Amino acid sequence: LWPPLGMSYNSIVTHTIPLYIILAYDLVIVTIATGLLRALLTFNKQIIRTHLYFDYFALAFNVITLVLFLPPLFLPNFQIRNFANILLILCFVTQIPLQIWAITVLRSCLEFFVLVHVLVELAER
Repeated sequence: LWPPLGMSYNSIVTHTIPLYIILAYDLVIVTIATGLLRALLTFNKQIIRTHLYFDYFALAFNVITLVLFLPPLFLPNFQIRNFANILLILCFVTQIPLQIWAITVLRSCLEFFVLVHVLVELAER
């Protein structure tokens, strides 16, 4: 399926395994985003809380991946310096502020949903 993995930084960064990990991460993001849409439509605060926890993981994943892929751009004689990998690094750079923004928005949304649930409980009494 793929060539053997060497124990050097260059072979790890240029191997296809990190790309499969990124693909799996993106598929999980699609699933989580679909769950968030359902949570927003049904006022489900548990799904929003799960999405908030996932956003913390996503922020850490983006930072770690950026730290892994960024240094080869500045080191001489690296195979990673091509347009596709530079575009991938740009995507991770832009994801970090978006993840921070998403965390703040989801916190506010979760607080609002908790308030809505309290008001509904009070109205039912």
